Amino acid sequence: MAQLADNHALLIYRVGPVLCCAPTYPVETLIQPPSLTHPPGSSDSHPGIFRHDGKLVSLIEVRRLFGVEEQDRTRPGRIIICLIKDQNTGFLVDEVIDVIDTPASGWGQLSPSLSGGVFSRSL
Repeated sequence: MAQLADNHALLIYRVGPVLCCAPTYPVETLIQPPSLTHPPGSSDSHPGIFRHDGKLVSLIEVRRLFGVEEQDRTRPGRIIICLIKDQNTGFLVDEVIDVIDTPASGWGQLSPSLSGGVFSRSL
């Protein structure tokens, strides 16, 4: 079974009714949502920042970006903290499900309903 530290694995998570996967190589850790500081410019999809292990993390509310209604969001959800371009970013999702080995086959084109630059291919 693949582990989070495996740079060739996929993290499977749920955002509302959608199952998603992402490579594990930028993932630093998975945590429960902490209290946020809401600096000027915060929004529903970028609600704030928090400190984790002495590092400042900017939070992205993925459920909001996907259009998941408030009543359909799992509370408290989970935060996937990633290091992207030397910045720590947390992605709030409903549930982290598993870590799997990246499949060599089965990849396909995206459905037109998944446009918007969030995904690059489907499995």
